[in-house]
Amino acid sequence: MRIQHNLSAINSLNKLNRNYRKTATSIEKLSSGLRINKTADDAAGLSISQRMRARIRGLEQAERNIQDGISLVQTAESGLAEIQNPNLQRLRELALQAANGTLTSDDRLRIQEEIDQIKNTINDIANNTHFNGIHLLNVSDTPPSGLTVVNLANAVSITIFEQSGINTIYEETFSIADLVNGVYWSTPAPPPQSSEPYHFSVDLGTNTFKTRAETWGFGNNITAVRVNGLTGYLETEVYATKLVSYSGTPYVGVPPENILGNDLSDSPNFSDGGGVWTEIVVQFEATIDPNSTTLPNQSVDVILQVGPDASDTYKIKLTDARTTALGIDDIAVDPPEKAIEAIGKIDDAINKVSAERSKFGSYQNALEHIHNNASNYRVNLAAAESRITDVDMAKEMMKFTKSQILSQASQAMLAQAMHTPESVITLIR
Repeated sequence: MRIQHNLSAINSLNKLNRNYRKTATSIEKLSSGLRINKTADDAAGLSISQRMRARIRGLEQAERNIQDGISLVQTAESGLAEIQNPNLQRLRELALQAANGTLTSDDRLRIQEEIDQIKNTINDIANNTHFNGIHLLNVSDTPPSGLTVVNLANAVSITIFEQSGINTIYEETFSIADLVNGVYWSTPAPPPQSSEPYHFSVDLGTNTFKTRAETWGFGNNITAVRVNGLTGYLETEVYATKLVSYSGTPYVGVPPENILGNDLSDSPNFSDGGGVWTEIVVQFEATIDPNSTTLPNQSVDVILQVGPDASDTYKIKLTDARTTALGIDDIAVDPPEKAIEAIGKIDDAINKVSAERSKFGSYQNALEHIHNNASNYRVNLAAAESRITDVDMAKEMMKFTKSQILSQASQAMLAQAMHTPESVITLIR
């Protein structure tokens, strides 16, 4: 008998430690619900499962992306729906009314005023329909290569030049933000000259600037208007280039177009025309910078990430629903022949809006199908990943019970092995 090395105890301890490790592993798997908790559990399985998890999480994000895309499409379609009905439908109704021979020119003038208001409303809807800052209904297929009406939202200020007398020019600069609300200004004429009051304003929906003489008897002597701080254009400042409308009576031989351009030696010289506000409405034109990303009226394709891979994309092509793009910006209803012509233009606009609504409807249907496919793909991939990484609870419980029983048996045998050397004492006695 040998007592220097208790081989029975050492062997029992070795088995006990091994059973402890098996028990600990089973406890880890049972508590986490995973078959693979570390690389040692299954190196190949871990690598496969991590790739699958990356795709699963990518699909989850893709589903959210698709939902955002559907919301964008619905927003665009709702804006087009509002443009079509009641606005375009009302325009057609008014044009039909104006085409009737029983109306006078004054009647048609009142109809034209409502038509102009509806056109402004259509432009407002097109310019203000956006999703998370992305303009949806005021984009063009290609940026204009020549002069285009300046988007005043992309300007900083406007400078007004007023001619008093022959050689006196007064000027004042107002921010676009102030002009949106309208500002009052009077020429700082020294006594005994009379100060001439004006009201200035801009309309961001139509991108127009309006000057109005505020007192009966004073003419509108604004000789030039300049927009400053342009971004997105090749020019940073331009003078008014387009006369939109005016009221009042120009003096004989003095055209209202004198307000255009940078010539400060001329002025429109309007009178009040017997109690009519002397208003002049102008626009500015500049060339869009083809490399600019600041203008909302550039060509825009919204690219959606609809899958877990970089190539899984879907393109949504936005549209331009402003009156210029619809071909109704210049419709008139006097005389009746023009009203009949306007009916045809409005019909074309209604058809175009219908086609664009159909396009956005097809986008929504396609995105919903893509979403359903991504959802099914994610569920099936999650099931496959589960079969690799999830633990079989019943099987693992069986292993746990086995290792626990063996651990208890090993403990008992270790205790017995520890007492074996005591039998040597009987020999010594």
